[in-house]
Amino acid sequence: RQHDIVALEAFARRTPSTMSCAPILSPHTPLRVREVCGPWLLLEHSQQACLRMHRNTVFVIERKNLVDETINLALLPADVFLSTPIGQTTWQVARPMVVAGRQLLMPALLSAKLFWMAARTTMLASFTGVTAASTAMWNEGSTQLTTDEYDDAPPAAASNLQIVPAASAVAPNYKFISL
Repeated sequence: RQHDIVALEAFARRTPSTMSCAPILSPHTPLRVREVCGPWLLLEHSQQACLRMHRNTVFVIERKNLVDETINLALLPADVFLSTPIGQTTWQVARPMVVAGRQLLMPALLSAKLFWMAARTTMLASFTGVTAASTAMWNEGSTQLTTDEYDDAPPAAASNLQIVPAASAVAPNYKFISL
């Protein structure tokens, strides 16, 4: 997608030690997607250079969307604090407690995830059942309104009889002439 950060796939990059000439693009350079046109991507290498490459030659490093930006913005104060010497010391002291807390909470988190998946599956199955039942009832009701009372009678073509309504059995269309 547009504004994603991508890098070259392993088959599209080579190490500088095995190359016979200097690389134009360093192998692990992050590139920003400026535009997408079918299978082709317009990638921004720096402020002055752009490349056009097929989407199969790159992989996504970082996706830039609203959710990711919101999470990054929420975690920014913690990143700033942990980059200071006081934050690093605090992290070294708190790290064993964080690991122990994570291990203690893991069964509860997995149980909550299992419960959510079971509730979601039950909800989707019941919705599918209600949809199937209502569709069957709707189709049954609409066919009952359009069928005749004489559906159990044998078809006219099968018995070689022609059933004619009583109103048209009087006489064919004769013209009467008075003298």
